[in-house]
Amino acid sequence: MKIENKLTLTGALAILALDAVSAWVSSVGRFPYVLCLPASIAVYFWATYRAAKYVNVWGAMTLGAFLGLVDATLGWKISNWLGADPQGVYKNLTLNRWGTIVFGVMVYGLVISLVAFLVATLRNSRKTS
Repeated sequence: MKIENKLTLTGALAILALDAVSAWVSSVGRFPYVLCLPASIAVYFWATYRAAKYVNVWGAMTLGAFLGLVDATLGWKISNWLGADPQGVYKNLTLNRWGTIVFGVMVYGLVISLVAFLVATLRNSRKTS
């Protein structure tokens, strides 16, 4: 298996694990779910920073968008199963609104991955392609 694929799978699993832990902590301890956002940013950043050695800028942005897709779909479902939405705000979303949220999270992942790629490039003095 290529290193890029391993990093993609590891990043996706890290996002899902973070969603599960965050949802569980927020439902059991009444901890605000939004306070886990810095950890989410760190996972997106870490995965892309590590991948920057092996992919170009387009690959890095694709990785970030993919992580956003995983986070907004499977991560959202896991979080709901574990009780991260006690008010039921997200249970009655229309398809249009849900699609907008997925797109927004994908853009969020893309932007973080672009920043991570640029930091890795500048830090490692790597040429972008």
